[in-house]
Amino acid sequence: MTRTKATKSKALKAEPRKATEREREAYRQAEARVGTFPVRPELAVKPTETSTRVDIGAAHDAPNHAAAIYATFASRSTGFNNTLVNLLVNGARSVGETITSDQLNAGFAFVAALDPANEVEAVLAVHAYNCHVAAMDMLAKARSAQHPEGLNGFGNLATKLSRTFTMQIEALTKLKRGGEQVVRHVHVHEGAQAIVAEEFHHHSGGSKIGSADQSYAASDIGGRAALPCPDALGPPLPGARGKRQKAMSDARRDQSGGPEGE
Repeated sequence: MTRTKATKSKALKAEPRKATEREREAYRQAEARVGTFPVRPELAVKPTETSTRVDIGAAHDAPNHAAAIYATFASRSTGFNNTLVNLLVNGARSVGETITSDQLNAGFAFVAALDPANEVEAVLAVHAYNCHVAAMDMLAKARSAQHPEGLNGFGNLATKLSRTFTMQIEALTKLKRGGEQVVRHVHVHEGAQAIVAEEFHHHSGGSKIGSADQSYAASDIGGRAALPCPDALGPPLPGARGKRQKAMSDARRDQSGGPEGE
């Protein structure tokens, strides 16, 4: 009987099929692409005797490991960096559980991908990641909810958190642009030539750079001469002068002027 059980368990074990040449090539390309990705800093999380605390240290013996952590948060302040690490620990772990190395390093990779340039951007990046984790938790609770009230409550929280996450990423993007909003206008002139005029609206002063009423140099339109029309929108269309135009002849009438078929 023992042999029969062993045979059955071996028969149920799925063996990987042979990959096609197209699949092998795709995996080779993926491996080459992974080699171009930046290396993210990692930390090791070790549990302690107290379930609510963990020891956090370097994940490997690479030199200047602390510098990589400081660069992730774009700050030389030890207190600031330690505070953000604690924020990631508290936000990335599940409620009532200790954080794992994978959860913490996922947060580090997210913040590093956003590449904050200063402490303000770093705080937004950490806040966005924690908001994402909370949204995923609410979605998981909504899936396991046994009653419609729980499904609606957790689902609504997940929706609000997801919207907040999007707003945080947009705010971080605006900070990286220096508070500028780019508006592009497409103008079509005579001769079917189209050019794009960009306006940079500074939120702080309301000034404009590259306004559409400025003349376009030859370099602005790919080396061609500037358009002669001073009006950025082109000459106006001829308006009605009060005199009604003669109606067009009906294409269905014959040469004699009578309707077709008469």
